[in-house]
Amino acid sequence: MGLFDGLKKRSLFEKGKRVGNEGDHEGVLNYYNQVLELDPEDVDAIFNKGCAFINLNRQEEALECFEKVFVNKSGYANVWLFKVLF
Repeated sequence: MGLFDGLKKRSLFEKGKRVGNEGDHEGVLNYYNQVLELDPEDVDAIFNKGCAFINLNRQEEALECFEKVFVNKSGYANVWLFKVLF
């Protein structure tokens, strides 16, 4: 990933966090999907996307995200919490 892509990724990630804090969970999915187009293995984006799915009552899709994070980074502490809850 080049410097421009890295900056774009960071900007999209921050926008996703901002709209999430404003309660726009569909917007969160939009921004994190764009992040994942640039970096499909970004576990933070995958995890936050899972959280957005929970807020939208889309548990199956949330679980898929958390499973991806678990596979890619099993030490990610928050995944353990969500695996217990679902």
